[in-house]
Amino acid sequence: MKIILNTLTKTIVRSFYKEFALFFLIGLYVCFGLLKSSDHIFLNTYIVSSGWLIGFYFLVWTVYNLLIINFLIRFLRKKENIFLYQSFLANKGILYASFSIVQLYLFAPALVYAAFVASIAINLGLYSIVFSISAFLFLSVVLPVFIYRNAIAKPDIGLCASSFLTLHLRFKKPYFSFFFFHLLESEWLKLLVSKGLSALLLLGLVQILQTDNADIRPLMIVVLMGFLPNFTLIGSYHSFENVNLIWFRNLPFHLAKKWLTALATFAIVLLPELFLLYRYAWVALPWYVPLLGYFFGVGLLTLYYCGLYLKIAADERFSNLIFIAAIFCFLAILFSINVLLIIAVVLALGLVTFFKTYYGYEYLVKVE
Repeated sequence: MKIILNTLTKTIVRSFYKEFALFFLIGLYVCFGLLKSSDHIFLNTYIVSSGWLIGFYFLVWTVYNLLIINFLIRFLRKKENIFLYQSFLANKGILYASFSIVQLYLFAPALVYAAFVASIAINLGLYSIVFSISAFLFLSVVLPVFIYRNAIAKPDIGLCASSFLTLHLRFKKPYFSFFFFHLLESEWLKLLVSKGLSALLLLGLVQILQTDNADIRPLMIVVLMGFLPNFTLIGSYHSFENVNLIWFRNLPFHLAKKWLTALATFAIVLLPELFLLYRYAWVALPWYVPLLGYFFGVGLLTLYYCGLYLKIAADERFSNLIFIAAIFCFLAILFSINVLLIIAVVLALGLVTFFKTYYGYEYLVKVE
């Protein structure tokens, strides 16, 4: 059992936390950066006392569990991981026990916070809530194990979390829509989680930074921080373009048209955030301010996308570059620099980077 468990842990668990590191960093920032411990206690006391609101946590934990299941099935289907199917030859009990421990490792963030919520319920004497949380968590750990065992026993079948994933649309699709069909058919869970986190961040930050005056700086800070989860979708767009649409680079289109195509794609990706900004932004702001925030967010996503073509994109220096750019944007907002000027600078930097690095950068070797 030790050999199988070590193999599954070093391959599956490490790959999971590496792939979703950004999600966990954003979650840690929201839970422990924006909210104090007293805020957590007050919020969970209210949720536990209300009874039915605990269903919100069940929904969040279910979505997180679906994310884990979807990742593990995709991981097993990769050609480089075909050796993991040999573990099916092990004793059934050993296999179930190993996958149970792997599921505990993957579901650990939810288990830790659930233990905190259960402790509050115990202090309030609401033992029925404690029992429901315990039962839900037990099923969340046990049931996926049977799915994993079935997937590793039948590699040609696996798991289809949605019938839409197997739907191959036969009608003609314009180039502009390729990425959106890819999201809906192959990365729908990442889309759902990204948009959910973005909505939670936006709504939470709007409530925290809300003011009674017409100062636009708080809303720009909301956009700067609340649009972060969408960066994962931009990474997916970049990967999809370089893996599935590599031929597009050789078509006789001007670079400006390719850049505008990416810009329009990101504008569509951020339409839900535009709705939230108009719906929940404070009343004192002029009608055009949420629109400025939306264009600022589109510019940030475009700059990040163009930066992915830099040679240092796979290096730690790229993360430092993103952090420095975010600090500069934050300081520019803080010192009341014109928002239109900030948007223009962000778009211009992205355009220059795109023009200088787009064509087959990874295949070019500089001869010295």
